[in-house]
Amino acid sequence: MRALTDSDVLIMAGGRSQRMRRSAGAAHKALVSVLGVPMIERNLRYVLESGFRNVVVAINALETELAAYLERVASDLARSLGGRCETLIEDRPLGTIGAAREVQFKDALLVVNVDNLTALSLTALLDHHRRAEAAMTIAAHREPLPFDFGELTIAGDRVVEYREKPVRHPLASSGTYVLSHAAVECIERNESLGAPALFERVNRRGLRVAAYEHDGLWIDVNDRVSVERAEILLASRDGPTQ
Repeated sequence: MRALTDSDVLIMAGGRSQRMRRSAGAAHKALVSVLGVPMIERNLRYVLESGFRNVVVAINALETELAAYLERVASDLARSLGGRCETLIEDRPLGTIGAAREVQFKDALLVVNVDNLTALSLTALLDHHRRAEAAMTIAAHREPLPFDFGELTIAGDRVVEYREKPVRHPLASSGTYVLSHAAVECIERNESLGAPALFERVNRRGLRVAAYEHDGLWIDVNDRVSVERAEILLASRDGPTQ
């Protein structure tokens, strides 16, 4: 563990968790447990144990149960691990990254999503961002994408290859970002904004957007099926993971 005192963390938990609630009950996804540990606790432990000390959790103003948990449990957990955890209340939805404009930070802001569980090295991501001198860095991984048909490769009208249900591995965003002040300044105050839209703005201004490709475990947990899949993955994995 090492302290990264120049960098702060924003955990995005501002959505209303509709997909999770449709399949797994009334609780917000941040409070849904994976192997007995709520996802918000998994994320909080992961960033603090990676050496980050200042954490802000963005939540919707209507999520009173989550707000109470953060005040009662998360703040004590953060203190026990040598850090602090504050709650940012979104009085209106700010999208997947708009809350970054409301956070005070020093040289860089790490943004993670509460419904993503990963073994991505957050310190390596931050180091890459700094070396690249980027305004925005996007963590990325190869996501298996099954193609449920026979795929043909042709030359003219001649079939030269026939692959049955191949699996592609496109480069996917891991929903984890590092933002410098130049990127955050592309967001208006109290603006609802998604990460792809922020990328477009940063890119249009001619600022550098870097990619950090990793091969760590990563899973998006948004419904009961993905909770079950996450539990299988985490139970079978050796080493630290959220």
